[in-house]
Amino acid sequence: MARDRQLDLFDTPAPEDKPAEAKPRTEPITSRPAPKPIDVESIPIGSTVRTPTGALAEVLAYRGGRRIGGGQKDDHERLVCRYLSAKNRRFGTLVIKPELVQVVPKEETHGT
Repeated sequence: MARDRQLDLFDTPAPEDKPAEAKPRTEPITSRPAPKPIDVESIPIGSTVRTPTGALAEVLAYRGGRRIGGGQKDDHERLVCRYLSAKNRRFGTLVIKPELVQVVPKEETHGT
């Protein structure tokens, strides 16, 4: 009896209406725009910055830049920063591009 039921499912004629058309689903692109390059000297050493994760860090030094002789390393300048409230000693510092941070005024961090 189950076999007869299966045959009935496959033997039914296709509807004579229009066949179903597959339409691709299109969605608008909602990616973030690329950050504009910033010169590292515009962020002074000792200033407080907010990282992309929202953590606060202090700028310790600059790193990178134009190299004589080339090489495989890139020539982007980066900031060497130390987290103000590090979770542990091993990951207490970071090296990041200046385009990805926001400078935080001293009034917000120290509460004058």
